[in-house]
Amino acid sequence: MGNSSEPEAEAGPEPGPKPGSGAPTPSLNPARREWNRPAGSRGDVDSARRGRMIKAFGWAAFPGLMIGAVLIPMIGVFAILVGLLIIAGVGGAAYAMSEGVGGAAAVALNPAAGSRGVRNSRAEALLAQGRAQEAVDEWEMTALEHPDDSRAPSAVARIHRDYLDQPEDAVRWFKKALRAAGGSSEARVLMRELVGVAGKLSDQGASAAPELARYASANEGNPEGEWASRELGFIKEAMAQAEQLESDRGD
Repeated sequence: MGNSSEPEAEAGPEPGPKPGSGAPTPSLNPARREWNRPAGSRGDVDSARRGRMIKAFGWAAFPGLMIGAVLIPMIGVFAILVGLLIIAGVGGAAYAMSEGVGGAAAVALNPAAGSRGVRNSRAEALLAQGRAQEAVDEWEMTALEHPDDSRAPSAVARIHRDYLDQPEDAVRWFKKALRAAGGSSEARVLMRELVGVAGKLSDQGASAAPELARYASANEGNPEGEWASRELGFIKEAMAQAEQLESDRGD
């Protein structure tokens, strides 16, 4: 066996058996992206879809073959066509249903999957498989391709918040999503998500203050503007208290 040109440690972590163990040990941590191949390649994502298709049409073959066998004495070779039509119809319906269930699961695991805008089915599949960082990589590429769409940056923000425990990155991406959302109704949800995650940072939510101020100004005189003004007031009060506490410690 020849030596590999890349060190073995650089390969993406693949679940495997422990030394001396006969059973594989699953990894609870999201796998790192393997940088020597594109994220979400056919070998790792589309195989699940291919497996569902094979299973759906495999089950459909049973009634198709049985009905075809019964009809052969009556209509001869046309029974084969009937059987194939049954397999195609039943298998297609079963596959469509499985895809629908898979899409619903992706929405449950990733709230961004249910919002409007550009979709990235590979990123959604990766997230459903627990491969959060690779899903982020996919969504980031989508965000670069569609800079005026808020779905991709909001998806990245939510994965950083909910799966990777990286609130600073979540704040940064929620801000990008807000800029892309503009004055749409989605901005209402994004603004609340930004305030929620920014409030967990050490700056007392100050990182969300500029966006809140702009949002309050853009919605002056309506309930949204009043909400933003209140939240901005809370943040300023928390910042003032933190400054006073720091000053007292200095004295």
